Amino acid sequence: MSQGTATMKNTILLGLSSGLLLIANATGGAASAAPPVVITGTVVPPYPAGMDSSMGACIGMASTSNSCELSVGILEDANGKPLLLWVGRLSGNDEQGHSRWLVTDQMPYPQAELANKHLFFEYSVCEVDGKGDDSVLAVVRDSKNEQLQAVGWAYRVDLTSGKFVRVDPKSVMCGNTALGAD
Repeated sequence: MSQGTATMKNTILLGLSSGLLLIANATGGAASAAPPVVITGTVVPPYPAGMDSSMGACIGMASTSNSCELSVGILEDANGKPLLLWVGRLSGNDEQGHSRWLVTDQMPYPQAELANKHLFFEYSVCEVDGKGDDSVLAVVRDSKNEQLQAVGWAYRVDLTSGKFVRVDPKSVMCGNTALGAD
């Protein structure tokens, strides 16, 4: 893993490597129900109190004139636990030049789908029916292969509406960004 690996007792191990999140050592127990957080329609940052979004990626770069008009991100609680996925349209920059995003859609982070220690969350390196699409997010099975098949959970961002749209996981393959990282 290339950036921040953190462990939380009996919960999850997170690591980031070019858009790859590794989820391991999950307890399989019932997740505690957190109150719903709604950020759709707001401009971020700032994020809700006690939350942050430290991971994300620009999407739709091949189809827009602005190389980063749209972005997907992961909203996390104060302990770094992923809560939800969000998509935002560039809304401008703050005084320091950091991007701000108008959140156009959100959905729960796929915690249950990632309870298996051999599954990963990939985004911005996938294809649908053999055609590259950096707006696809998918849960994939770990392997030493260059391409990983989506298993049970896949979405893409509609670049016009900025909304998440379900995709048939059988049609989705993602690049293995962790290949050779061992």
